[in-house]
Amino acid sequence: MEEIYRNVSARLRTRVLGLETVALDCGQTENPSAPALALPAALVDVSYPECSDITCLVQQCRVSISVRVVFRGAPEAADPAAELSLLEDVHNALQGWTDDTLSCLSRTSVVPESRHDGLKAYRLEFGTAFEEEE
Repeated sequence: MEEIYRNVSARLRTRVLGLETVALDCGQTENPSAPALALPAALVDVSYPECSDITCLVQQCRVSISVRVVFRGAPEAADPAAELSLLEDVHNALQGWTDDTLSCLSRTSVVPESRHDGLKAYRLEFGTAFEEEE
């Protein structure tokens, strides 16, 4: 998981220039005592919702990569249209991208989050798969 997180984060840092923060999603926007987050931000999470054995030491893993794009909501947003274009930039950076480990990433959904704290957030989900050996 760590390698996938690092590679996806590096891809976002180099391809989506409008982001101030790219970090592991640790609930920063849900915890009022967390340090302030430089916005706009991409918060990345990785999960393996399904793994199956190929052999005793090799598994086929389906991977879900979640990217929460967070920015200031109206009326504080500097340019809402420009900030929404970050969603397209994230999509362009990750759709079809692959590295030495993963199959091509494929966007599976983009969903706005309902928030009441002045932030606007969208969750972009990408799916892929890979074989993991022990």
